[in-house]
Amino acid sequence: MKYHSLKMDEVNQILEELWKKTYQGTDVDTILIRSDNETAQGNRSYNYRVRLFYCLSAFLLPVLLGNVS
Repeated sequence: MKYHSLKMDEVNQILEELWKKTYQGTDVDTILIRSDNETAQGNRSYNYRVRLFYCLSAFLLPVLLGNVS
């Protein structure tokens, strides 16, 4: 399981680097792959999903937190 975590970290570092080099938009900071471990009868099984991390501008953050003056 530790090996899988280390490899997922490596994949995500490469993915983040490539994302920042190629994506020209400003709405998504980065993308990462996340995995959930599911054990089925002694075998290891993983479910993978792509997560988007959105950029919050200096204007939107106070609005979302309710700190608008």
